[in-house]
Amino acid sequence: MHQMKLAPIGLLFCIFSAFLPAGCGRRRPVIVHLSQYRLEKIQDEYLVLPPSLPAIDNYTRPIEISVQIPRSANRVDGCSIANELFSFNLNSSQATAAILRLPSANELENIAEKRRIEKMLTQFLRQLTSRGEKSCVIPKTGVALRTLVMDSLPFLPSQGLLVAYNYFPGRGSIDLKPGLRLRVQRALLYECCELRSPANLRGTSTALYDVRQSAGGRIRLDLVSKSFEPNAIKCCTDLSQPDFRLHELLAGALYVRLFLLTDFVPSKIRRVAIIVGADEVTSLDAIETELDRASLLSCSQVLSRWQVRCVEFKQAVSISPEIRLFINGKAQYVAWGTTVDDLLKEEHVTYESVRRGLEVQRRFRGRYAGVAFHRHENGILGLVLVGDDRITFPLMH
Repeated sequence: MHQMKLAPIGLLFCIFSAFLPAGCGRRRPVIVHLSQYRLEKIQDEYLVLPPSLPAIDNYTRPIEISVQIPRSANRVDGCSIANELFSFNLNSSQATAAILRLPSANELENIAEKRRIEKMLTQFLRQLTSRGEKSCVIPKTGVALRTLVMDSLPFLPSQGLLVAYNYFPGRGSIDLKPGLRLRVQRALLYECCELRSPANLRGTSTALYDVRQSAGGRIRLDLVSKSFEPNAIKCCTDLSQPDFRLHELLAGALYVRLFLLTDFVPSKIRRVAIIVGADEVTSLDAIETELDRASLLSCSQVLSRWQVRCVEFKQAVSISPEIRLFINGKAQYVAWGTTVDDLLKEEHVTYESVRRGLEVQRRFRGRYAGVAFHRHENGILGLVLVGDDRITFPLMH
């Protein structure tokens, strides 16, 4: 059995039940180093297995992780958090060993409605960092446990944005992290008019922010450019509005989350999005819980209830996250949700022409890990790319 000591700052852990394929018949398993991601077809779907999962004999066993937690971090006399797929058990206030259970690959595959997995995962992660009498551990320890869960969970190729940024389709919350860029684009209108006709449009303004992280772990939104189309409208644009000041208004936050309000409240609304910066992830979770109830929160309401930083965007403006990739060594920004297939098409190459030399690498705990896959299959094409992924392939002449 592996063991993990959960220190106040970091995690030492051991997974003592995980999986790699057995009984594959004539289909050869992917040959990997355990420091790699592995793309495997389990039953009828592909799953990505993270580098933290060791290889054992099948996919049916749940992932169970023994966690060593300092006594000072335990807040209650015994604790259990559980739902259908996930659980965390700590026997008593004097215990140092806890068990974190994650679903097996087969469990994930057998749930037809993948949205249920995402909802149960979100609920479980929130409970790990909850405050009050029902909390199991202090928030800092809970944040470390949340990171451990996401580092250890198998996921569908389409769920990379969930693992990296706590995002899934139809749910408009995105944790902003290094490797992302925000594009804030606003339609500039004549004072007399609303955007009901192209004739009412004077032009557009665009601000680009790169998401970075300071040495102390705080999130920075660095303004890298602002532009106007046509350029002549710059003289008539209010540069004091939030579009051009995110680097000031959200400075110093440990966590920053973008909420796309139209995903939470699908109706005609004046507020398009809010971005909230906080020093505790529990504040962001509480705001998201309110939005889940179809409460259309404004920044004034948010600031009256939580100690956070908040910026809201109204009317004719769009907030679009973009992904930074390194394509054959060159940094390039692509649309949110871009897959390997999308990228190859954009580069005008076919999978058949590059599959032998195609390589994908992804950051894992501060280093790059390769993605091992069966090259005679096309499962890699559905992999959704995340910030700072490296993709290399032979250039066609």
